[in-house]
Amino acid sequence: MGGRLQGRRVLVAGGTGGLGRAVAELFAAEGAQLAILSRDPNRLAEAAGALGAAAVQADLREAASTAAAVEQAAAALGGLDGLVYAAGAHLRRPLAETTDEAWADIIAVNLTGLFHVCRAGVPHLRRADNSARTIVTIASGAALLPPYAGASAYAASKGGAVSFTKALARELAPEIRANALLAGNTRTPLNARNMDAMSEDERARFAAAYALRRVAEPDEIARAALFLSSEDSSYMTGAAMAVDGGRTFH
Repeated sequence: MGGRLQGRRVLVAGGTGGLGRAVAELFAAEGAQLAILSRDPNRLAEAAGALGAAAVQADLREAASTAAAVEQAAAALGGLDGLVYAAGAHLRRPLAETTDEAWADIIAVNLTGLFHVCRAGVPHLRRADNSARTIVTIASGAALLPPYAGASAYAASKGGAVSFTKALARELAPEIRANALLAGNTRTPLNARNMDAMSEDERARFAAAYALRRVAEPDEIARAALFLSSEDSSYMTGAAMAVDGGRTFH
């Protein structure tokens, strides 16, 4: 059976867990040929095996490692015409307690890794004989409205990712579209454990920050990534699309 990504060759960076795994599962179901990039060999082998995807291992913080992995992905799929950057790291720490090492690690995963993947992947997208060539960056509503104190490093990294994606959209148009998806808080396995440990009052206060009064499920974010990777969004590039239950305007 066909799907909205039938015949598309897509690399999902950070596709072994949380949002990235949800994106990879949905894209596979929609007919994409997938390569999954991760630095964890065990999770990578499990995810790639479950989805019939090519597995490429790299530390996204390292340029040479990432470039080699993107080349392996392109070779395995016979080219690339889609990139999704779903890798991410989180930090909640007051400014005075944010060390140089902690700052550097958040920037490296959330922003520098994105640069590494795109720098290595864009030449393959340029060579693809496909009118639907796309880059999707999964960023965060924190790029627009940090939801709590102690988010300076995280918000800076996600804000940078959004600006980088917009700059790419300008540079690569009209052949390649690039959009940022500003995800709200999502019930990934890690977040689910944290939320389940909250009291009922704490959960109610947390949900009250969202117009829809709840956090997202991973597949809700994945469906937005599918939209931005498919022809359904053919007239969109350079957008920062909030998928956050109304958090950024509520």
